[in-house]
Amino acid sequence: MTASDVPPPVPLVDLTDEELAALDGPPVGLVVSPYLEELEPAARDVAVVTAFRSLVARGLVLAPTPEQATAAARAAATAGEELAAVDVEMAEVLSQVLTLRRVADRVVCVQRTTDGARAWRYLHRVDDELTLDELVEPTGLHRYALVATPALLDVLVDWVVPEGVDGPDGAEVALDASAAADGRAGDALLERLAGAHVLADVTVRGRADAGPGRLLGTFAGPDGLHLSTAFGTGGQVRLRPVSRRTLRAALADQLEETS
Repeated sequence: MTASDVPPPVPLVDLTDEELAALDGPPVGLVVSPYLEELEPAARDVAVVTAFRSLVARGLVLAPTPEQATAAARAAATAGEELAAVDVEMAEVLSQVLTLRRVADRVVCVQRTTDGARAWRYLHRVDDELTLDELVEPTGLHRYALVATPALLDVLVDWVVPEGVDGPDGAEVALDASAAADGRAGDALLERLAGAHVLADVTVRGRADAGPGRLLGTFAGPDGLHLSTAFGTGGQVRLRPVSRRTLRAALADQLEETS
C-alpha cells in the first residue's frame, strides 16, 4: 500500500486533558495528559470542573440533576472515595470514543520528537476492521479519529518517517545501552543518529500484558532511516539502517506478537 492509497483517518472529536478527566476520571494508564499533569492538585480540580461545565454548555453532556449529584456524593463519601462518579447522558461521539478506548485489545503507543517538540499517538486496535486513533498534542489536546485497521501500519509509518525519507537496509550492530547514552557508541554512528529530524519510540501494549516489552526506536533524517530494538531498560540495543518497507514489517511483527 503506497502513501496515496492509505485511507486518511476520519475525524471524530477533539477533547482536552481536563475534558477527558471530567468524562472518564483522573488520567491513569497508557495515555499521557501533558497539560493536566503539570498542574497542582487544586488547580487540576478547578480545571476539571470548568471543563465539565464547558461540555454541558456545548451540549455534549447533560448535567446530572441535583438529586443525582447528591446521591453520588453520598455514595462516594460512604466508600471513602475523594471523587464522586455520576452517570450522565453524553453525545454519541463521546460515548463512542470512551467505549473504543476501553475495549481495544492492543494499543500502539508512540512518542515522537521533532525539533524539540514532542507529541504522542495511541492507536487503539479494536478488531481487524477498526482502530481508534488518538493524537495527543503538547498542549493536552487529544484529537480522535477512526482508522481502518488494515491501514494502521501505514498511518504509523507516515507519522514517524517524513515524506521522502527512505534508504537501503543494512547490517545490524549491537550497542551497549549505557555506552550509547554516554556517547561511546562510535562517533560516525552517533553523528548520523544526531542528524535525525524525527525521532520516535514505539511499543505495543496488550490488554493483559505484564508491562512494556520490545521497544522500537526510529531515527529519520538526511542520512536515511535507522531502527533500534531494545527489550526493557538497559542491556543491549540492536541498531540497523532500514528502508520504509522493512520498518513497516518490523512494526507489523511487534503488533502481532503482543497479545
